[in-house]
Amino acid sequence: MGETGQTVDYHFHDVMKMVTIGSGGERAVDDIKLTRYACYIVAQNASATGKPAVAGAQAYFAIQTRTQELTAQREFDVERLIARQKYRDSDKKRAIEE
Repeated sequence: MGETGQTVDYHFHDVMKMVTIGSGGERAVDDIKLTRYACYIVAQNASATGKPAVAGAQAYFAIQTRTQELTAQREFDVERLIARQKYRDSDKKRAIEE
């Protein structure tokens, strides 16, 4: 378990991949396959100084986080408006019945 309570082995998988070598042949090399969460953790903890790929990853996750925040806020606002409309309709109905 990592410090966040996540199982490290779930997010970082040891894999083998084939790469082309100078003679045109291929050989297997060790690699690591990351989940989206692992990519996020690596990007947020890396220094972007002189590393455009890290800066790009950090920007990507910042944008995705903000998009999710806006989506959640919009869903909350829509639910709130629906509840207000139901209350307004029931208030009108009660006023007519009185």
